[in-house]
Amino acid sequence: MKNILDKINRADEIQANKVELGTHEVELGAIDIWITAYKSEASKIAGIKTKIVAANDELGMAISNLQSLPSVGDKLTAQMKELGITQELKNVEAVNSSIKGLVKSLNPIYKNILNESKKI
Repeated sequence: MKNILDKINRADEIQANKVELGTHEVELGAIDIWITAYKSEASKIAGIKTKIVAANDELGMAISNLQSLPSVGDKLTAQMKELGITQELKNVEAVNSSIKGLVKSLNPIYKNILNESKKI
């Protein structure tokens, strides 16, 4: 009788272990799903970061080009004065002044964007 009870107890232990193994398999499957989702999101974020870096580079080139415009305007104004072209001089000076103001206002904005993009 004792032998039969021992075997029943042992069978119960084996059955309990099988249930635990089944639970672990389900948990590992859930972890696989999370890992796959994480990799997918990480890939999307890397793509977005690449686009931000490219846009930041383009913005830097645009700001650089814009910053060179006032000196071009200054040279144009000087040449117009030398040549005695006064009719359009005021218009060129007004446009050049506007460009200088735009450059001055865009510099802090660009610096802020640059600083923020470096955090990514």
